[in-house]
Amino acid sequence: MKFLKLHLEKEQLWPWATGIIIALLIVGNVKLVIKRYQIQKESNALTKQTEELRNDNTDLNKLLEYVRTPAFTEEEARLRFNMTKPGEKVFVVPNGTEQATNSGDAQAPQEPTSAGASWWQLFFGHK
Repeated sequence: MKFLKLHLEKEQLWPWATGIIIALLIVGNVKLVIKRYQIQKESNALTKQTEELRNDNTDLNKLLEYVRTPAFTEEEARLRFNMTKPGEKVFVVPNGTEQATNSGDAQAPQEPTSAGASWWQLFFGHK
């Protein structure tokens, strides 16, 4: 009788033990799936960042190639240092907003003009 009672208790524990083991396996697998998702998400973000950095690097290399050309050197010399090539003549176009300081006459302030009107004044001398 004692054997039968002990045997029944083991049979009653078996489903519970199996259920607990299955639950632990499911929880472990869910944790692995979540971890894999997070790693994949981080990997995608790093891949995107790598691609952006490669594009930036390509752009900077193109800029560096241009900076090393004689055309860039000439352009910078003209813009920054007001240099000219031998035989070139420089024309200075006065701004319409500056007042003449040589004459003692006080001039009325000029109205802002459009670009087309400024060119017309420059070439033909009147509005």
